[in-house]
Amino acid sequence: MREANWERNFRSAARYARKYKHLLVPASYVDSDGVRLGLWISNLRAARKNRPDSYQVTPAHIKKLNSIGMVWDARDAKWGTAYQQAKAYYKAHGNLHAAANYKSDETGFCLGDWLRRMREWDTTHDPKLTPSAAQCWIRSGWSGANKRKKPPVFSGGFSDADYS
Repeated sequence: MREANWERNFRSAARYARKYKHLLVPASYVDSDGVRLGLWISNLRAARKNRPDSYQVTPAHIKKLNSIGMVWDARDAKWGTAYQQAKAYYKAHGNLHAAANYKSDETGFCLGDWLRRMREWDTTHDPKLTPSAAQCWIRSGWSGANKRKKPPVFSGGFSDADYS
């Protein structure tokens, strides 16, 4: 029964991945068949991180999930998506001075607020920002210490490898 439920959830995840081209499923998402996919995906991430011997994340399950693009670190992946939005905005506008309520795409992502929070991170160094994202932000050259004197450097090394 447990494996049958896992397979049902996996099929739902595969449908979601085909439709949306990613597996950054909102935690509250429930599919049309009633599968609480967002919760299931969140539980898988937690199980892999905290309980790697869980039946939910066997090596075979992990392989299947990876084959449909499972995102194991959602926070880092979401940051990378936001970073790409910032790159696109900079390319279009020549700056990163988006209004606080600026929405950058059809998903309603609020790039202006994200940029504000990143500028705040420069002074607070909030540990919620993953080390990889922090390094990418620092290497971009757009930091509070920069005081907007120099344009960001959206190229080279870490940023392009992990957030392209």
